[in-house]
Amino acid sequence: MTEHTIGGAGNTPPERPANEAELKPALHLVLRGQANSAMQKWKDNANQQIDAQLAHIADPVRRALWKAQMAALIDHLALGMFEDLKAHFDDSVASALAELLSVRHDDIMSADVTGARLTTATKDRLGAFTSPTKLMNDLLAALPGANGELAAFAQRSTTVELHRTTALASYTAAFDELTATVADADAAVLNIGSFQLTVILEPLTAPLAKHRNIAVPLLHVTTVTLGQQIDVRLGTSYTLSEDQQKQQITNLCAAPIGAVVTANLNLCGSVSLVRPEVVDRFTCLSGMEAPALKACTSMVAFYGKPWLVCIAGLEPEEIAQVLAHCRNETILAALKKRMPAKSTTLELSKAVNVLAWRGVEWDFVCATIHKLGYAEIQCPGGVTALTWIPIHESWVPRAFCTASMETDLACLKHMKEETGKTPSGVKLTRYFAELVAVCVEACAQWRHAGRPADFKVVVQPEQGVAVWTIRIRNLYGKPQVFHVDSGYAKSPWVKHPN
Repeated sequence: MTEHTIGGAGNTPPERPANEAELKPALHLVLRGQANSAMQKWKDNANQQIDAQLAHIADPVRRALWKAQMAALIDHLALGMFEDLKAHFDDSVASALAELLSVRHDDIMSADVTGARLTTATKDRLGAFTSPTKLMNDLLAALPGANGELAAFAQRSTTVELHRTTALASYTAAFDELTATVADADAAVLNIGSFQLTVILEPLTAPLAKHRNIAVPLLHVTTVTLGQQIDVRLGTSYTLSEDQQKQQITNLCAAPIGAVVTANLNLCGSVSLVRPEVVDRFTCLSGMEAPALKACTSMVAFYGKPWLVCIAGLEPEEIAQVLAHCRNETILAALKKRMPAKSTTLELSKAVNVLAWRGVEWDFVCATIHKLGYAEIQCPGGVTALTWIPIHESWVPRAFCTASMETDLACLKHMKEETGKTPSGVKLTRYFAELVAVCVEACAQWRHAGRPADFKVVVQPEQGVAVWTIRIRNLYGKPQVFHVDSGYAKSPWVKHPN
């Protein structure tokens, strides 16, 4: 506990009644002692009340932190009051001296006020004149205000602690999500390796490794570590206002939370492309002969990630047919001429769908790839096609996304079955618009249901043609439709007019 004092020292006494020059330093000494005594008494009393004022904090560790802050605040307030009173010290001594000189005081001897120590009687005699001075009055008047500041600081602990708890809870939630995503990333890499697909899927795993390497060091800052950093700052911020302390906590948490959230978003994007249900679509490659694997490796080297995204939406027999066509040098030349390296996924998906056709001659495949002459249907507003699939004479999105949801790469595979043998572009446009509408509605119901891991719902739109069955998975907090049908071959859309 810090002791604060003010004032100076006395002189060597002569043997005679005290004169004005000798009384003044004695009054100085007495006034200093009175002020120091009053302040020390206040500090002792204030420190004794800390435990009672902080009794509402149940956790002894948290209570100890606030107790240390209050003890430091008591010293700070005491120093501040002394600094304010220094300006009145000389005036108060002069006032006490004038009052003393105005009455009989020849009983106060020189030896009484100039000795090494003032006697108790002398202190009491002089104290009667220093007690009413402005300095002492101001000091006594300031103490209740200081008590109020301490009481307010003790009460503030409740709201500041709640702010700290809330901020750390936000960090914990983000930290736990990133931890889980890193675990998913590690599991995905092992899963890919178990199927001996590491080389072929390198365009998908390379970004995964990059974002994982960014994410892992962030996990070294645990909630406990961040809490300790906050406590260090709180321990030295007792002079700040409540709002300033809260802002300090917010500022300390903002950067770590932002870094963790950003890292998780980036890593989720990479992991979503190598989740088990996606990798399962590539496992058929493990059982293929060397020529097919060589063709696939060559196409991955040429097109990169877009090639893998395109074939991920195909069935195993379709993938096998694509790779068979890619081993035909004439078809391969036509493909690379029509779709050069760095073609987008959306562009490349049209050619890959043609390559998946079975029972057609190579020259027909080449001619179709050269033209790719079907018309793209008009997508509803806000819909982004991810890949295309040919249906009769139209290109229809095989997968799509909106601002609030997405489909996986293969769930729209029933569209051909549900739209009849020769659907017009108008019919396909209307069918797809209804499909999008029910998917968006299903995702809204998924959110309302609490974002479950697996959600199945039946949706019948107003003035719609069909009743739709939709399944949704929770893909890192966002809805991904992984199944949608309107009755397969029995869908009302089959016989719906063109």
